[in-house]
Amino acid sequence: RVEIGDGNQIREFVTISRGTAQGRGLTRVGSRSLLMAYVHVGHDCQVGDDVIVANGTQLAGHVVVEDGAVIGGLTGVHQFTRIGRKAMVGACSKLTADVPPFVLADGNPARARGVNIVGLRRGGMSAADRMEVQRAYRVLYRSGLNRTQALEKLLAGGAPGAALDHLIRFVQTSERGILRSAKEGQE
Repeated sequence: RVEIGDGNQIREFVTISRGTAQGRGLTRVGSRSLLMAYVHVGHDCQVGDDVIVANGTQLAGHVVVEDGAVIGGLTGVHQFTRIGRKAMVGACSKLTADVPPFVLADGNPARARGVNIVGLRRGGMSAADRMEVQRAYRVLYRSGLNRTQALEKLLAGGAPGAALDHLIRFVQTSERGILRSAKEGQE
């Protein structure tokens, strides 16, 4: 089946494939999203609410795009990849690993470039939560720790707020792995 929520803008030549018996059986597009011209949403994809997908972007089967994500045009997203809440992916990117929530990603292959501060501010995230997300980004991507060590450090920091808790759970449950940082790509 295919389920499409309310208030979406689905532009010219968008294709949305239905779910498959071998997959989830359901392709879902949430509400208030914008799918620009020539976007493809593959079988068994889950696209959240308030998502923007720019022209010519291709989501392969089983992709999950969380609420409020923005994906730049002509981006290719590998099957089973997840794009986290309020993440922003630059145009012409190639995604083969998960993009954590709140992260800016860009490139071919895509790399983590920083925190989507503008998107978080526009989305109403408090200054305290934005600072917590920035701290978590530094631990994940700039501390030199591996993913397990970085998660342990984040969890040892006390009770996380809702945004940090979501980020930690996303990274913990990543099956494809999360994007590497731009710095790692240069080393």
